[in-house]
Amino acid sequence: MFRHLGRKEREDLTAAIRDGKYWKATSSNKDFVYVVALTRARVKSREGFSARATFVGRAFLADEAAKFCRKYRVLLVERRTGRAFCVLTWRAFLRVMKGYSEDIYRTLIGGELPPYLNTKILERVLEEKRKHEP
Repeated sequence: MFRHLGRKEREDLTAAIRDGKYWKATSSNKDFVYVVALTRARVKSREGFSARATFVGRAFLADEAAKFCRKYRVLLVERRTGRAFCVLTWRAFLRVMKGYSEDIYRTLIGGELPPYLNTKILERVLEEKRKHEP
């Protein structure tokens, strides 16, 4: 997983895992957070597939998102329920945090967020968002 990341990105990711970090999805809303997945989502439960993650302990993913869940990927999780809505690569997560967190949150609330986001899919989602806004 680390072969596509630079040294600084690797250090940031390992520090986030070591410290159990999380990031708020938006500055105004504390209901959704980004966490780092520590395991794959293989264990089936009533809530969906279960994966260990920083901060929330266990995250529950739907079938569509569970197949993309891998160690060191970022999950968009609802804090109260532990339900994960989207799986992001580290690079896509960094792009979101640099200025697109509100757009991704609005896409999530609108029910249009795909279960997996890498940088290419993220660009496509943001482009669609720009087309539909006046």
